[in-house]
Amino acid sequence: MRSIPAALKEKLLNRFKSSDTDSEPNMRIVATQISINTLLTEPIHEEIRYAVGDVAIRQTEEDETPALAYAICLDNGTAKLYLRNFPTEIEYKWEYLWTFGTAQDVAIEYNGSWQMDVGYKWYYLQTEKYPYIFTVESGKLYVQHWDGVSTRTLLAENVSQISSCKGWQNSIDKSMDQGMIIGYIKSGMVYYRAYCCQSEGDYAWESEKKVEELGNGNTTLSVIRTNDFRVGFLTENRGNIMLALSTRCYAGMSVRPESLHIHCKAAFYYKDMVEKRGQDDRNTLIADLDYSYFNFDVKEGSPEIAIKSVERLNRDEDFMCYGLKIYFDKEVHGTTNNKLAVETTLNSGSKRVTTISSSEFSEEEQALYLLFAEDVRRTVELTVKTPEIRPLWYKRVQDEKWFIPALNFVVPADVNTINGFEPEETLEYKMTAKFKYQEAAFHDGYHSDTIKGTTEATFVLQPVSALPI
Repeated sequence: MRSIPAALKEKLLNRFKSSDTDSEPNMRIVATQISINTLLTEPIHEEIRYAVGDVAIRQTEEDETPALAYAICLDNGTAKLYLRNFPTEIEYKWEYLWTFGTAQDVAIEYNGSWQMDVGYKWYYLQTEKYPYIFTVESGKLYVQHWDGVSTRTLLAENVSQISSCKGWQNSIDKSMDQGMIIGYIKSGMVYYRAYCCQSEGDYAWESEKKVEELGNGNTTLSVIRTNDFRVGFLTENRGNIMLALSTRCYAGMSVRPESLHIHCKAAFYYKDMVEKRGQDDRNTLIADLDYSYFNFDVKEGSPEIAIKSVERLNRDEDFMCYGLKIYFDKEVHGTTNNKLAVETTLNSGSKRVTTISSSEFSEEEQALYLLFAEDVRRTVELTVKTPEIRPLWYKRVQDEKWFIPALNFVVPADVNTINGFEPEETLEYKMTAKFKYQEAAFHDGYHSDTIKGTTEATFVLQPVSALPI
């Protein structure tokens, strides 16, 4: 018997080594049609078995091309989210984002609208900012809009496997919508639910529907979208590959929109130039603007000037006042004008008390004087309203000049105390008594009449009010 060479024997042994040591390489290619020149090549998560994840591509209204991809993977029964930015260059690796939770199967998909690209070549899916996440947990199928726990909704029960896909939507009639579809297997039968645009324009999950054409005995499912505006349900059934296709939803979408190109030609004819001067030596236009300010917007809540205190200008007699003296909490410059005197009102309740005859501002005292046309009793409470005072200004923000705004303030009444008497005051009085005797009357039983008079009296005065006695 001829012996086998050592080199050939080594080759024969290597032929079975991979399968015997469970190190035979396996490859699974997942092809997702997203856009031209867009390819996902690098691994998302190593050391987990194939067919336990899904990918969704984002292209929002602000993105000219696909901007990033989200992926959801199952690692020993735990769903985790990953992110990758585009373009898919070597330095853009998949990044771990957050852990969703326990699950038996997962899917991820975007909702959005179909838009024509700028070159009128094809439609692309203009997505929302974040995708929808589908999970199977203890046989129950849930959907959740990204990390919005409040949006979590139960869609079906007794589910074994799922697959999601965004279907076509008519570009003219939005209610003709295949919707965002989630397909699933229950007891070997294929079912699906779609998140579609309703006749009123809002979106809702439609009721569960069964794909009768696929029958029973299905073990795997993949929901796909075709280029001829259909949605397909691809399954493995007892060793056979089966495909059920929907009807088309393409009205107005498979033909480029009509374009109207207009070329305009304009001719201009110039008349002879006529020179007109706006002014000459005889016509002079002069404009003047008083109290101009140029203010930038300031941060909301920046403090304005306020009144620090108000004093009455009092007379020496009759408890009257003839004006007010107003102090501000910031340094003020400038002067007053006639508008201040004309538009200032002085009321007591709803009744007008008097008017302002004149006003002036003292920079030395930093006080604004308002002089009354008539004296006012100091016991009257005054409500004072002034217009904005543009000739007066202060620095509000840094070195910007701000005019004094309209003011509204109350001057409380002064108390006029009048004592009835002072503790050391002595009250003297004189009393004159007059007696008038009638004619004598004689009564039996009495021999004489006695008349008595008292010339002393005592008065006690108690102060009971501020009114004079």
